[in-house]
Amino acid sequence: VCEYKHTETFSHGMVSAHAYVKEVVAQKYLASEATATQNATYYKSCVCGKKGTETFEYDLTLPDSIEVTVNPTKTAYVSGEKFDISGMVVMAYLRNGDEVIVNDYVLSHTVLTYPIESVIITYKGVETEVPVTVYEFSVADVIVEIANAYDRQGGQIHYDQTKSRRHLTVSPEEATSQKTIYLDCSSFVNSIYREAFGVNIIPFIPNNLGSLPDGSWSPQTGNYNTYAKNYTDNVDVMGYWENANYTTAAAQAELLAEVKAMLQVGDVLNYRHHRASGDAGHVYIYLGDNLFMHCYAGGSFHYNSTDPSLSWEEYKQEENNGMIDTISVDDLFTDTANYRYLFKNTTADKVTSFALFRPLARGLTVTEKAINRMKIAGLTLEKTSSVGVNSAVRTGDTITYTIMLVNKVSKKHTGVTISDLLPEGTTYVANSGSTGVTVDGRNLTWSGDVGASATVSVSYTVKVTQTTAGALIVSDSTYVSGIKLGKIVQSVSGYTQAQESALVEKANAYVTSSKTFTSSIEFATTLYSEALGITLFNYATVEAALADLLDTDNLTCKTTTDISKMIAPSLYGGLDIGSGQLRLEDSERTRLVSEAELAVGDIIITSWGGGNRVYVYLGNSKLVCCESGDLTCKELTIGTDIYGDSRKTNGVVNDDDVDNILVALIAYDGFAVLRPSMVG
Repeated sequence: VCEYKHTETFSHGMVSAHAYVKEVVAQKYLASEATATQNATYYKSCVCGKKGTETFEYDLTLPDSIEVTVNPTKTAYVSGEKFDISGMVVMAYLRNGDEVIVNDYVLSHTVLTYPIESVIITYKGVETEVPVTVYEFSVADVIVEIANAYDRQGGQIHYDQTKSRRHLTVSPEEATSQKTIYLDCSSFVNSIYREAFGVNIIPFIPNNLGSLPDGSWSPQTGNYNTYAKNYTDNVDVMGYWENANYTTAAAQAELLAEVKAMLQVGDVLNYRHHRASGDAGHVYIYLGDNLFMHCYAGGSFHYNSTDPSLSWEEYKQEENNGMIDTISVDDLFTDTANYRYLFKNTTADKVTSFALFRPLARGLTVTEKAINRMKIAGLTLEKTSSVGVNSAVRTGDTITYTIMLVNKVSKKHTGVTISDLLPEGTTYVANSGSTGVTVDGRNLTWSGDVGASATVSVSYTVKVTQTTAGALIVSDSTYVSGIKLGKIVQSVSGYTQAQESALVEKANAYVTSSKTFTSSIEFATTLYSEALGITLFNYATVEAALADLLDTDNLTCKTTTDISKMIAPSLYGGLDIGSGQLRLEDSERTRLVSEAELAVGDIIITSWGGGNRVYVYLGNSKLVCCESGDLTCKELTIGTDIYGDSRKTNGVVNDDDVDNILVALIAYDGFAVLRPSMVG
């Protein structure tokens, strides 16, 4: 009879039999010693300690315990994501004293859903766990929020196929009231995926079918089509259909119903169509609720148009409205009269094929930035500077940075944080920060709430202490709850206010007297010589100067020539290098110039196949220029030709349209913004 005192009760008169089920490794239970070929054996025992007759082997290669010695790289997830073991190290501590890293363990969860807090890891009967954070929102929620973040930027995102940076990451926060960003349909959708998952929609593939040098694919509509056509078996290609195979109304309706039924949030729809002007395409992303979102050419600035029948207002088309919109599935799939109907077949426009992609089928992992964005979903973020985004300042000047937090949803956000690293070459102006701003050395922080549908403005001021002309004051470490805001750069000017005033006065005198020059570049050198007594350079032509500025082989600007020291930060480019830059993944890109990036006295030199032009910026939306073919100095007014002879009839601007001139610089063969104040 077992004499162990059990906690379980029993009726009077009952007895408990021995149960020899315990496997205890102790000398008193040893049945046989271990040998070189045989494990030690022990007798099983009862809970009371009595030894039984049945034995068990004690395997010294089994673990006593296991431990996660290095946590996985990713520990935060959105609901529905797969657990990512990347970076995780699991150590097993064996009975023989050995420690080994193991990989053939079993996970309690491979897909994580809210509110799971840990993943149990089992190896040969022994368990441990790794903590995880699983947020309530899903991958689909992430895609929808990021798409809406672009949409909320409204008029600061414009459509343009040439200016868009295609396969680069363009964050919503890059668009501010001081800086417009440009996307096209494919770069918009791709930017959503880069922002959410850090990947291109079209994945890395071998160097064939016209892929880019590094094997990745630029997300142009033609590449989408080629990828879908040639990789129909890939997990992310849901289907590729050529319209010629569906000629009857019944067949078309059946196919469209089939495609409509398979739609999931995040799916990407691409179609190709043939027009008199050539083949083209369009791309959409599906957001659920029967809606696609797309970036379209509703207000594109067609700077390279040569159609003389357009009025200036038609030609300009730089309207302050959003280029991102939604379109219903029914408009695409069933409305035969819709401009974007997938089986459109007219003489002027015929859809030839379409494809459906599901990038999420590749098991993409949500980025930390995207998770941070979801914590403040509905907030629009903007960072601006009191002196522009790329202009000039003097020693002793102050710069006020302002961060706007605009809540576009009816939900209060609590505990929103701002962190910043004050630019080198500046000092914080005491008591200049908004309520709640604290500064410790160069580290600035703020935290607070943003009420439902409310706007919060946080600002602070720094004083420029840098004394070296040409040095840069760079603000590039501003984060709102983990979301990085746009970069703002100022160069330190070597000119005084009096010198700038002298430049403006002399330039205005040239305009008043209709002064003429022997070349457009002579206009700039004469202005600086007569106004400031400074010799800028000795180039006879704009083309010669640009040759010493632009490195067309390496698609960048030169850095070793004397004139290159005058280039305003990143303000250079043109077709000779800009179109090639679209094929580079990790390098500085040509900037699209706006007035907020200019400083008084900046010289803009441009060249195209038929001539050249030189502008000087005088501040307050005013440019004066001199161009080949008309070497009279003039201020830009109605009637001024800014685009070459093909636009002489209608290519005119008002003083207020200075930004229209500046964003068009990228259409020249080459351009550079020179800032002589950087060299003193």
